[in-house]
Amino acid sequence: MSKPARTAIVLFFLALAVRVALGAWTGMSGPPVEDERGYTLLAQSVAQGRGFELPVPDSDALPRTSFRAPVVPLLYAPLAALGGGVRAFRTLTILIGALGSPLLYFAARKSALGERAVWAAAAYALWPPAVYESVRVFCEPSSQALLVGALALLVAAPVPAAAGGGVLAALAVLARPAALVPAALVLFAAGSRRRATAFALAFVVVLAPWIIRNWDLHGRPLLTTNSGVTLVGGNSDVVAAAEHPGKWAPPERVYAGRADPPDLGMWGWSALGEEASDRRFSSDAVRWVAEDPVRAARLGFWKLVRLVDPDPRSEKSDAGAKSIAGWLTFAPVLVLACIGALRGERMWWMLVAGTALTALVFYGDTRMRTCADPALLVFAAYGVVCVTRRLRGRGVD
Repeated sequence: MSKPARTAIVLFFLALAVRVALGAWTGMSGPPVEDERGYTLLAQSVAQGRGFELPVPDSDALPRTSFRAPVVPLLYAPLAALGGGVRAFRTLTILIGALGSPLLYFAARKSALGERAVWAAAAYALWPPAVYESVRVFCEPSSQALLVGALALLVAAPVPAAAGGGVLAALAVLARPAALVPAALVLFAAGSRRRATAFALAFVVVLAPWIIRNWDLHGRPLLTTNSGVTLVGGNSDVVAAAEHPGKWAPPERVYAGRADPPDLGMWGWSALGEEASDRRFSSDAVRWVAEDPVRAARLGFWKLVRLVDPDPRSEKSDAGAKSIAGWLTFAPVLVLACIGALRGERMWWMLVAGTALTALVFYGDTRMRTCADPALLVFAAYGVVCVTRRLRGRGVD
């Protein structure tokens, strides 16, 4: 077995051990929380042959058919068909999340880092946001493993590998639509026109069926029908006026005091239906930006601040632990990344730029930063190289 293969196996088991330990500590069999509820219901719906029908809680409104992207429910549907529940889903998420570290190693070792890419990959195995997301039925672990896998294929020499990268990048978007801009911008790091063309064609071909399916259902091309509520939750008076601006706010807060708030909450208005609710959420957000572009630009600045703030300013019960973890891990990584960023290859810059653009449009927080985290860790590895060389140049080992 080659040295890179052995290193990748060690990285996988390192990442797996950390995730298993956290899963055992937090509990694997507890009821679904947050986004887990929707993905669990969708997996069961697919397994039962009802497609991507997501029921609206406590309502007789028609089920949503395009509220979430398809890859994550499809991954869990076989487990649901076998009678598996949230414990089985979380176990699969842990396994998928552990793949990110060795895949990052394969992607980064083709850079000037060489075998020192193991530093970034090991850091990613232990990276608190990635570890936490991997013990929940969230879309981030699947999307991130696919996206980093796409990078690993993109840096391989053959043109067919670039096409494979396009396939994985599209699947990353179909797992988590917030990956769309970072995944698409990676095209500009393909290295040649032929490779870029292969990547782009594969990317479009894989995305097209889902978008066409939604176009047929809703009358316009869509990735999901929750982009509108995500957009308005990041562009409104309540978000701009918050103590820490730029964090997403639920519709109950965005529309508080208005004459016609969404009676279904984040699901929209029962009188409008799925597509029209999504369209209204989007139009309300766009209207808010158009009416006060100066305030919107100021809010955009704070979204970027939130994207790189070591303290996530969480309002949940574990806010203190998240703040400590952020300052102990992300703060030093950010400093090192700033030192090493100029040495990083274009591919990593594309991830950072795409993530920042997405945050500017929607909102900024730790989960929104997911696509940029591997790039920041690679930049930090370059930063370690730069600092080490500077110290050695001064006679310090």
